[in-house]
Amino acid sequence: MKFVFDLDGTLCFDCKMISDPITQAIQRLEEKGHQIYFASARPIRDMFPVLPEILHHHSMVGSNGSLIKKQGEDIQITASLPPDILPNLLEILQNTPADYVADSDWNYSSTLPKSHYLFPHVDPLKVATNLSITQLGQIAKILLFPKENFSKLLPLISAFPASIVCHNGEEAIDINPLGITKLEGLKAFGIQDQEAIIFGNDLNDIPMLEKAKEAICIGDHKIVSAYAKDTIDLTDNYEERISRKILSYL
Repeated sequence: MKFVFDLDGTLCFDCKMISDPITQAIQRLEEKGHQIYFASARPIRDMFPVLPEILHHHSMVGSNGSLIKKQGEDIQITASLPPDILPNLLEILQNTPADYVADSDWNYSSTLPKSHYLFPHVDPLKVATNLSITQLGQIAKILLFPKENFSKLLPLISAFPASIVCHNGEEAIDINPLGITKLEGLKAFGIQDQEAIIFGNDLNDIPMLEKAKEAICIGDHKIVSAYAKDTIDLTDNYEERISRKILSYL
């Protein structure tokens, strides 16, 4: 059986490393011969810090599907934003300011202030280089934080030839290559519809959840939970309950 796990809000919480019980449950799956995949909005560079080293060898989908890493291979960009988006975006940001993090396959461009909650979690291992966004080359994803400009910026960004995903709880906007989703990233590994058991929690997980053999929603997102067979709420001992759910497939 194939298992796909989102990371933030599904396996790891508050940007902390996956807990021991969940890690051990995933290891048990592997010991029984199941195939493990991680699929995240994070670039693959920033998936490693929240995954215990014992899980680093598994295949990964990063940046909502724009990046993949097969076992034993280098990171690949499966799709990038059209080059003409960048000058248009920079022009918009001159009049409607927003902080951003843009990712290539490894390096990135960030304007986040040190006070921003995400700042310490962008390249926390200091293994990449923060470049000017015009120096990045291929851009796999841009994450915008418009703050008070959210409602003004969203319609402007939505006109781009790109896939736009809003994270209203964080007032953040993902800009991905058009048609790219975690589901498309998983297809690069040969995963077919109705073939994998998939755990997720947010809007960007819906494309893969609705094509899952069995979908599990972590948390109480009303829209996402409608696509799931089972929901695990984030109340008492939720990490222990997530690990028990994983072990139930043995």
